[in-house]
Amino acid sequence: MRKLNLIVACLLLTVLVVGDVRSQSGGTFTITKSVIAGGGGRAAGGTFTVDGTIGEPVAGTAATGGAFSLTSGFWGGGGNAAQIVRSPFDFDGDSKTDISIFRPAPGEWWILKSSNGGNFATQFGASTDRLVPVDFTGDGKTDVAYWRPSTGFWFVLRSEDFTFFAFPFGANGDVPAPADYDGDGKADAAVFRPSATTWFISRSTGGTTIQAFGIPTDLPVPADYDGDAKADIAVWRQTGVSGAEWWILKSSGGSFATQFGQPTDRSVPGDYTGDGKTDVAYFRPSTGQWFVLRSEDLTFFAFPFGTVGDVPVPGDYDGDGKTDAGVYRPSNFNWFVNRSTAGVLIQQFGIAGDLPVPNAFVRQ
Repeated sequence: MRKLNLIVACLLLTVLVVGDVRSQSGGTFTITKSVIAGGGGRAAGGTFTVDGTIGEPVAGTAATGGAFSLTSGFWGGGGNAAQIVRSPFDFDGDSKTDISIFRPAPGEWWILKSSNGGNFATQFGASTDRLVPVDFTGDGKTDVAYWRPSTGFWFVLRSEDFTFFAFPFGANGDVPAPADYDGDGKADAAVFRPSATTWFISRSTGGTTIQAFGIPTDLPVPADYDGDAKADIAVWRQTGVSGAEWWILKSSGGSFATQFGQPTDRSVPGDYTGDGKTDVAYFRPSTGQWFVLRSEDLTFFAFPFGTVGDVPVPGDYDGDGKTDAGVYRPSNFNWFVNRSTAGVLIQQFGIAGDLPVPNAFVRQ
Protein backbone atom coordinates (compact mmCIF):
# COMPACT_ATOMS: atom_id res chain seq x y z
CA MET A 1 0.00 0.00 0.00
CA ARG A 2 2.89 2.36 0.84
CA LYS A 3 4.44 1.55 -2.54
CA LEU A 4 1.18 2.33 -4.33
CA ASN A 5 0.82 5.68 -2.54
CA LEU A 6 4.37 6.57 -3.59
CA ILE A 7 3.56 5.84 -7.24
CA VAL A 8 0.39 7.97 -7.09
CA ALA A 9 2.31 10.85 -5.53
CA CYS A 10 4.92 10.71 -8.28
CA LEU A 11 2.23 10.76 -10.95
CA LEU A 12 0.56 13.78 -9.34
CA LEU A 13 3.91 15.58 -9.22
CA THR A 14 4.47 14.83 -12.91
CA VAL A 15 1.06 16.25 -13.81
CA LEU A 16 1.83 19.42 -11.85
CA VAL A 17 5.16 19.87 -13.66
CA VAL A 18 3.99 19.30 -17.25
CA GLY A 19 0.42 20.49 -16.92
CA ASP A 20 -1.37 23.32 -18.66
CA VAL A 21 0.47 26.24 -20.27
CA ARG A 22 -1.19 29.63 -20.08
CA SER A 23 -0.37 33.08 -21.36
CA GLN A 24 2.70 34.74 -19.92
CA SER A 25 3.56 38.41 -19.91
CA GLY A 26 6.60 40.47 -19.16
CA GLY A 27 9.44 42.40 -20.82
CA THR A 28 11.65 40.78 -23.41
CA PHE A 29 11.46 37.02 -23.76
CA THR A 30 13.01 34.04 -25.47
CA ILE A 31 11.27 30.93 -26.77
CA THR A 32 13.33 27.77 -26.97
CA LYS A 33 12.07 25.33 -29.59
CA SER A 34 11.28 21.86 -28.26
CA VAL A 35 8.61 19.20 -28.40
CA ILE A 36 6.69 18.08 -25.31
CA ALA A 37 3.80 15.81 -26.19
CA GLY A 38 1.47 16.91 -23.44
CA GLY A 39 2.49 20.55 -23.34
CA GLY A 40 4.53 22.16 -20.63
CA GLY A 41 6.61 25.16 -19.79
CA ARG A 42 8.12 27.52 -17.30
CA ALA A 43 8.02 31.28 -17.07
CA ALA A 44 9.09 34.11 -14.76
CA GLY A 45 8.14 37.78 -14.62
CA GLY A 46 10.18 40.64 -16.06
CA THR A 47 12.68 39.29 -18.54
CA PHE A 48 11.76 35.64 -18.83
CA THR A 49 12.21 32.48 -20.80
CA VAL A 50 9.57 30.08 -22.10
CA ASP A 51 11.33 26.77 -22.59
CA GLY A 52 8.45 24.34 -23.03
CA THR A 53 5.99 24.22 -25.88
CA ILE A 54 2.24 24.29 -25.97
CA GLY A 55 1.11 20.79 -26.71
CA GLU A 56 -1.71 19.38 -28.76
CA PRO A 57 -4.58 19.87 -26.24
CA VAL A 58 -4.29 23.67 -26.39
CA ALA A 59 -2.95 24.20 -29.92
CA GLY A 60 -4.25 27.44 -31.36
CA THR A 61 -4.73 29.21 -28.03
CA ALA A 62 -3.61 32.83 -28.10
CA ALA A 63 -1.73 34.46 -25.25
CA THR A 64 -0.95 38.15 -24.95
CA GLY A 65 0.72 40.43 -22.48
CA GLY A 66 2.83 43.57 -22.42
CA ALA A 67 4.34 44.17 -25.85
CA PHE A 68 4.03 40.69 -27.30
CA SER A 69 1.50 38.18 -28.51
CA LEU A 70 2.08 34.43 -28.46
CA THR A 71 -0.17 31.95 -30.23
CA SER A 72 0.16 28.34 -29.23
CA GLY A 73 0.53 25.52 -31.69
CA PHE A 74 3.14 23.29 -33.25
CA TRP A 75 6.63 24.29 -34.22
CA GLY A 76 7.19 23.64 -37.92
CA GLY A 77 9.10 20.47 -38.62
CA GLY A 78 10.78 19.45 -41.84
CA GLY A 79 10.40 21.44 -45.03
CA ASN A 80 12.59 24.34 -46.09
CA ALA A 81 13.95 26.95 -43.73
CA ALA A 82 12.53 30.43 -44.00
CA GLN A 83 14.00 32.47 -46.79
CA ILE A 84 16.76 34.84 -45.73
CA VAL A 85 16.66 37.97 -47.86
CA ARG A 86 20.11 39.42 -48.41
CA SER A 87 20.78 42.77 -50.02
CA PRO A 88 22.96 42.71 -53.15
CA PHE A 89 26.38 44.36 -53.02
CA ASP A 90 26.33 44.39 -49.22
CA PHE A 91 30.06 44.24 -48.49
CA ASP A 92 29.82 45.01 -44.76
CA GLY A 93 26.91 42.73 -43.85
CA ASP A 94 24.45 45.34 -42.56
CA SER A 95 21.70 44.31 -45.01
CA LYS A 96 22.17 47.46 -47.09
CA THR A 97 23.67 47.85 -50.55
CA ASP A 98 26.95 49.77 -50.41
CA ILE A 99 27.91 52.48 -52.87
CA SER A 100 30.98 51.07 -54.59
CA ILE A 101 33.08 51.42 -57.74
CA PHE A 102 35.70 49.46 -59.68
CA ARG A 103 38.63 51.45 -61.07
CA PRO A 104 39.75 49.51 -64.16
CA ALA A 105 43.23 50.92 -64.79
CA PRO A 106 44.74 49.88 -61.44
CA GLY A 107 42.17 47.12 -60.82
CA GLU A 108 40.96 48.73 -57.60
CA TRP A 109 37.70 48.33 -55.69
CA TRP A 110 36.47 51.30 -53.63
CA ILE A 111 33.59 50.76 -51.21
CA LEU A 112 31.68 53.31 -49.11
CA LYS A 113 30.36 51.29 -46.18
CA SER A 114 26.76 52.00 -45.26
CA SER A 115 27.35 50.63 -41.75
CA ASN A 116 29.74 53.35 -40.59
CA GLY A 117 30.47 55.68 -43.51
CA GLY A 118 34.04 54.43 -43.74
CA ASN A 119 35.92 53.57 -46.92
CA PHE A 120 37.50 50.31 -47.98
CA ALA A 121 39.79 49.87 -50.96
CA THR A 122 41.68 46.93 -52.38
CA GLN A 123 43.49 46.02 -55.58
CA PHE A 124 41.96 42.85 -57.01
CA GLY A 125 41.67 42.13 -60.73
CA ALA A 126 42.45 43.80 -64.04
CA SER A 127 40.66 46.08 -66.48
CA THR A 128 39.63 43.19 -68.75
CA ASP A 129 38.06 41.11 -65.97
CA ARG A 130 34.31 40.84 -65.37
CA LEU A 131 32.96 41.87 -61.97
CA VAL A 132 31.04 39.10 -60.16
CA PRO A 133 30.57 40.35 -56.57
CA VAL A 134 28.23 38.01 -54.65
CA ASP A 135 28.32 36.09 -51.37
CA PHE A 136 30.27 32.96 -52.31
CA THR A 137 31.12 31.96 -48.73
CA GLY A 138 27.68 32.36 -47.15
CA ASP A 139 28.68 34.72 -44.33
CA GLY A 140 26.08 37.34 -45.24
CA LYS A 141 28.60 39.68 -46.86
CA THR A 142 29.26 40.22 -50.55
CA ASP A 143 32.72 39.05 -51.58
CA VAL A 144 34.89 41.11 -53.91
CA ALA A 145 35.24 38.83 -56.93
CA TYR A 146 35.94 38.75 -60.66
CA TRP A 147 35.85 36.33 -63.57
CA ARG A 148 38.66 36.30 -66.13
CA PRO A 149 37.26 35.72 -69.65
CA SER A 150 40.60 34.73 -71.16
CA THR A 151 41.02 31.75 -68.84
CA GLY A 152 37.56 31.06 -67.37
CA PHE A 153 38.96 31.42 -63.84
CA TRP A 154 37.03 32.83 -60.92
CA PHE A 155 38.85 34.81 -58.21
CA VAL A 156 37.15 35.42 -54.87
CA LEU A 157 38.41 37.62 -52.02
CA ARG A 158 36.87 36.23 -48.85
CA SER A 159 35.08 38.88 -46.78
CA GLU A 160 35.92 36.93 -43.62
CA ASP A 161 39.71 37.32 -43.70
CA PHE A 162 40.63 38.84 -47.09
CA THR A 163 42.40 35.74 -48.28
CA PHE A 164 41.45 34.66 -51.79
CA PHE A 165 40.78 31.49 -53.70
CA ALA A 166 40.53 30.77 -57.42
CA PHE A 167 39.06 28.02 -59.54
CA PRO A 168 38.32 27.37 -63.23
CA PHE A 169 34.72 27.28 -64.45
CA GLY A 170 33.80 28.41 -67.93
CA ALA A 171 35.54 29.35 -71.15
CA ASN A 172 36.23 32.38 -73.30
CA GLY A 173 32.96 33.58 -74.80
CA ASP A 174 30.85 32.62 -71.79
CA VAL A 175 28.83 35.15 -69.79
CA PRO A 176 29.22 34.85 -66.00
CA ALA A 177 25.90 34.52 -64.15
CA PRO A 178 26.56 33.75 -60.46
CA ALA A 179 23.60 33.32 -58.12
CA ASP A 180 22.33 31.02 -55.37
CA TYR A 181 20.72 28.34 -57.53
CA ASP A 182 20.45 25.69 -54.79
CA GLY A 183 19.17 27.93 -52.01
CA ASP A 184 21.88 27.21 -49.45
CA GLY A 185 22.83 30.85 -48.83
CA LYS A 186 25.98 30.67 -50.95
CA ALA A 187 26.30 32.02 -54.47
CA ASP A 188 27.17 29.43 -57.10
CA ALA A 189 29.57 30.06 -59.96
CA ALA A 190 27.69 29.83 -63.25
CA VAL A 191 28.07 30.77 -66.90
CA PHE A 192 25.77 31.04 -69.87
CA ARG A 193 27.36 29.82 -73.10
CA PRO A 194 25.70 31.63 -76.03
CA SER A 195 27.35 29.45 -78.65
CA ALA A 196 25.64 26.38 -77.21
CA THR A 197 22.67 28.19 -75.58
CA THR A 198 23.55 26.25 -72.44
CA TRP A 199 23.91 27.07 -68.75
CA PHE A 200 26.63 25.54 -66.59
CA ILE A 201 26.17 25.86 -62.81
CA SER A 202 28.70 24.72 -60.19
CA ARG A 203 26.50 24.18 -57.15
CA SER A 204 28.04 24.88 -53.76
CA THR A 205 26.11 21.90 -52.38
CA GLY A 206 27.88 19.67 -54.88
CA GLY A 207 27.62 18.73 -58.52
CA THR A 208 27.25 20.62 -61.77
CA THR A 209 24.00 21.43 -63.51
CA ILE A 210 23.95 21.67 -67.30
CA GLN A 211 20.77 23.15 -68.75
CA ALA A 212 19.92 24.22 -72.28
CA PHE A 213 17.87 27.42 -72.18
CA GLY A 214 17.86 30.43 -74.49
CA ILE A 215 19.14 31.46 -77.90
CA PRO A 216 22.60 32.82 -78.85
CA THR A 217 21.65 36.50 -78.52
CA ASP A 218 20.06 36.16 -75.07
CA LEU A 219 21.55 37.75 -71.96
CA PRO A 220 21.41 35.94 -68.59
CA VAL A 221 19.30 37.54 -65.83
CA PRO A 222 19.13 34.87 -63.08
CA ALA A 223 17.16 35.76 -59.94
CA ASP A 224 14.49 34.33 -57.65
CA TYR A 225 11.36 35.13 -59.65
CA ASP A 226 9.13 32.51 -57.98
CA GLY A 227 10.05 33.17 -54.35
CA ASP A 228 11.42 29.74 -53.40
CA ALA A 229 14.80 31.10 -52.23
CA LYS A 230 16.53 29.67 -55.30
CA ALA A 231 17.75 31.62 -58.30
CA ASP A 232 15.91 30.78 -61.51
CA ILE A 233 17.63 30.38 -64.84
CA ALA A 234 16.38 33.32 -66.91
CA VAL A 235 17.26 35.29 -70.04
CA TRP A 236 16.51 38.73 -71.39
CA ARG A 237 15.89 38.64 -75.14
CA GLN A 238 16.38 42.08 -76.61
CA THR A 239 15.46 40.87 -80.08
CA GLY A 240 11.96 39.59 -79.37
CA VAL A 241 9.20 39.65 -81.95
CA SER A 242 7.49 42.74 -80.51
CA GLY A 243 10.22 44.05 -78.24
CA ALA A 244 12.38 42.75 -75.42
CA GLU A 245 11.26 39.43 -73.95
CA TRP A 246 11.91 37.75 -70.61
CA TRP A 247 12.10 33.96 -70.43
CA ILE A 248 12.24 32.33 -66.99
CA LEU A 249 12.76 28.67 -66.11
CA LYS A 250 11.30 28.42 -62.61
CA SER A 251 13.23 26.31 -60.10
CA SER A 252 9.87 25.48 -58.51
CA GLY A 253 8.65 24.06 -61.81
CA GLY A 254 7.36 25.36 -65.13
CA SER A 255 8.41 28.36 -67.18
CA PHE A 256 7.23 31.91 -67.76
CA ALA A 257 7.66 34.36 -70.64
CA THR A 258 6.57 37.96 -71.14
CA GLN A 259 7.24 40.86 -73.47
CA PHE A 260 8.40 43.85 -71.43
CA GLY A 261 10.75 46.53 -72.71
CA GLN A 262 12.58 47.52 -75.89
CA PRO A 263 15.98 46.47 -77.33
CA THR A 264 17.69 49.67 -76.12
CA ASP A 265 16.51 49.32 -72.51
CA ARG A 266 18.62 48.01 -69.61
CA SER A 267 17.50 45.02 -67.55
CA VAL A 268 17.21 45.87 -63.83
CA PRO A 269 15.33 42.97 -62.18
CA GLY A 270 14.85 43.26 -58.41
CA ASP A 271 12.27 42.92 -55.66
CA TYR A 272 10.81 46.42 -55.86
CA THR A 273 7.58 45.50 -54.05
CA GLY A 274 9.14 43.53 -51.19
CA ASP A 275 7.10 40.34 -51.63
CA GLY A 276 10.13 38.04 -51.72
CA LYS A 277 10.00 37.59 -55.50
CA THR A 278 12.14 39.31 -58.10
CA ASP A 279 10.17 41.63 -60.38
CA VAL A 280 10.88 41.85 -64.10
CA ALA A 281 12.06 45.44 -64.66
CA TYR A 282 13.98 47.68 -67.02
CA PHE A 283 15.53 51.15 -67.15
CA ARG A 284 15.11 53.31 -70.27
CA PRO A 285 18.29 55.36 -70.86
CA SER A 286 16.66 57.74 -73.33
CA THR A 287 14.14 59.01 -70.76
CA GLY A 288 15.50 58.00 -67.35
CA GLN A 289 12.32 56.04 -66.59
CA TRP A 290 12.01 52.80 -64.66
CA PHE A 291 9.37 50.19 -65.52
CA VAL A 292 8.49 47.42 -63.05
CA LEU A 293 6.24 44.41 -63.67
CA ARG A 294 4.81 43.42 -60.30
CA SER A 295 5.31 39.74 -59.48
CA GLU A 296 2.11 39.77 -57.43
CA ASP A 297 -0.36 40.38 -60.27
CA LEU A 298 1.73 41.15 -63.39
CA THR A 299 0.53 44.74 -63.55
CA PHE A 300 3.24 47.34 -64.05
CA PHE A 301 4.17 50.77 -62.81
CA ALA A 302 6.65 53.34 -64.09
CA PHE A 303 8.41 56.36 -62.66
CA PRO A 304 11.17 58.77 -63.70
CA PHE A 305 14.48 58.65 -61.88
CA GLY A 306 17.61 59.64 -63.76
CA THR A 307 18.52 61.28 -67.03
CA VAL A 308 20.33 60.59 -70.29
CA GLY A 309 23.85 59.35 -69.60
CA ASP A 310 23.10 57.92 -66.17
CA VAL A 311 24.07 54.34 -65.31
CA PRO A 312 21.42 52.29 -63.44
CA VAL A 313 22.56 50.90 -60.06
CA PRO A 314 19.59 49.14 -58.44
CA GLY A 315 20.01 47.76 -54.91
CA ASP A 316 18.51 47.78 -51.42
CA TYR A 317 20.29 50.83 -50.04
CA ASP A 318 18.07 51.27 -46.97
CA GLY A 319 17.81 47.60 -46.01
CA ASP A 320 14.01 47.35 -46.01
CA GLY A 321 13.80 44.33 -48.29
CA LYS A 322 12.78 46.35 -51.34
CA THR A 323 14.98 47.16 -54.33
CA ASP A 324 15.61 50.88 -54.72
CA ALA A 325 16.03 52.64 -58.05
CA GLY A 326 19.42 54.28 -58.29
CA VAL A 327 21.69 55.87 -60.88
CA TYR A 328 25.35 56.80 -61.09
CA ARG A 329 26.11 59.98 -63.05
CA PRO A 330 29.59 59.72 -64.62
CA SER A 331 29.62 63.41 -65.55
CA ASN A 332 29.91 64.50 -61.90
CA PHE A 333 30.45 61.16 -60.08
CA ASN A 334 27.23 61.59 -58.14
CA TRP A 335 25.01 58.75 -56.99
CA PHE A 336 21.26 59.31 -56.79
CA VAL A 337 19.24 56.68 -54.93
CA ASN A 338 15.47 56.73 -54.53
CA ARG A 339 15.28 54.82 -51.25
CA SER A 340 11.86 53.24 -50.65
CA THR A 341 11.76 54.20 -46.95
CA ALA A 342 14.61 56.62 -46.30
CA GLY A 343 14.13 59.24 -49.02
CA VAL A 344 16.46 60.30 -51.82
CA LEU A 345 20.19 59.87 -51.24
CA ILE A 346 22.72 61.99 -53.14
CA GLN A 347 26.35 60.99 -52.67
CA GLN A 348 29.47 61.83 -54.64
CA PHE A 349 31.78 58.86 -54.94
CA GLY A 350 34.20 58.04 -57.74
CA ILE A 351 36.38 59.61 -60.43
CA ALA A 352 36.42 59.63 -64.22
CA GLY A 353 36.54 56.13 -65.68
CA ASP A 354 35.14 54.35 -62.61
CA LEU A 355 32.54 51.61 -63.04
CA PRO A 356 29.72 51.42 -60.48
CA VAL A 357 29.73 47.94 -58.94
CA PRO A 358 25.92 47.67 -58.44
CA ASN A 359 25.69 47.86 -62.25
CA ALA A 360 27.66 44.60 -62.57
CA PHE A 361 24.67 42.42 -63.52
CA VAL A 362 22.63 45.00 -65.45
CA ARG A 363 22.39 43.68 -69.02
CA GLN A 364 22.39 45.92 -72.06
